[in-house]
Order: sequence, then C-alpha cells, then structure tokens
Amino acid sequence: MAAMPDTDERNYSVRERVSRLEGGYEHVATKADIERVLIAVERNRTENERVLVEVERVRTEIERVRVEVERVKADLTKMVVRLAGLGLALMSAGFAFLKLTGTG
Repeated sequence: MAAMPDTDERNYSVRERVSRLEGGYEHVATKADIERVLIAVERNRTENERVLVEVERVRTEIERVRVEVERVKADLTKMVVRLAGLGLALMSAGFAFLKLTGTG
C-alpha cells in the first residue's frame, strides 16, 4: 500500500504539485541518455575483446620466445661441452708433444 502524502503535500495546489513533479524529471534519464550509455558499453565491450585478443597474441609470442630461449640455452650448453672436450684434447696433444720432444 502506498504511503499517504503528508499533510503539507495534500494542501499544495495542483500547480505546485505539478511543478514539483516536473522538477524531479530533470534527474530522469531520457531514451537518448540510455542509448548513449548502451553505445558506450558496446564500445567498451568491443575494446575489451580487442585487448583480450592482443593479450593472447602477446602470450603466444612470449611462449614462442621462451621456447626459443630454451633451445638456444641447450645449443650453448652443447657448444660449451664440445669446446671443453676440444680443450682437453688439445691439452692432451700438447702434453704428448712435450713428452715426445723430451721437454715435458
């Protein structure tokens, strides 16, 4: 059940009551206001989707680079092991040369 207006409001003239109602309409959204909000919401949704696609593209690129870095690290490790082996072989050859020449 709707609350009865207080005594003062019942004593207002029709003109005063209509004036109060009209004054309240300044704060009511129009169809145009609602349409502008809907357009802004749709624009934001579209932008969010675009950003999510870009984030996924960047994630994929980061993963590709991570895999490439792991591959390069593995290649570098193989090179270091080969160089160490070559260094040992050269040292052995050097010691063998010194032993053969009698200087070592």
